[in-house]
Amino acid sequence: MNTKFFHYLSYTSWIFYAWGIYTAFSAMWLEDTALISQIGFGVFLCGIALGLSSLSDSNKLSKFEIKTLSKAKYVKRQNVYVVATLCITMIVGLFFLMLKYMNPSLSPEKAVQYDNLAFGCMAMSLGMICELKQLQEKVRIVAGMHRIEGQASTLLQKDHQRNT
Repeated sequence: MNTKFFHYLSYTSWIFYAWGIYTAFSAMWLEDTALISQIGFGVFLCGIALGLSSLSDSNKLSKFEIKTLSKAKYVKRQNVYVVATLCITMIVGLFFLMLKYMNPSLSPEKAVQYDNLAFGCMAMSLGMICELKQLQEKVRIVAGMHRIEGQASTLLQKDHQRNT
């Protein structure tokens, strides 16, 4: 399938980001009775948005991205942040999923709301895995660019030495 399709499909992530943020915050403003469930749905939509944004074309890098992804310290730090956030989100999701077993006196309505929040956290974790994969792909592309540039400059230097 054409990669342009997926690249343009990745732009729909902004719709899901806006929808998720609106859903999560509108529940707080409107004092909805299913506040926890609405926040879970908002987190779920943001997780879908993360997954969709990872569909973009990794070869289309800005100069700023190339500059930052060339720095090993920056890449290592970003990987640590994404993996840490992924683990925290996964643990929080598992906690909310197991909450009905840890607290048997929890009402069934609240248990369902916490389950929705847990599934939202799991979707967010899957979206972060997609983002981590795309980050690694971009780093590989930038490393390949530098390797090609290094080989070209080495060949130019050897050619220049032969001519002199």
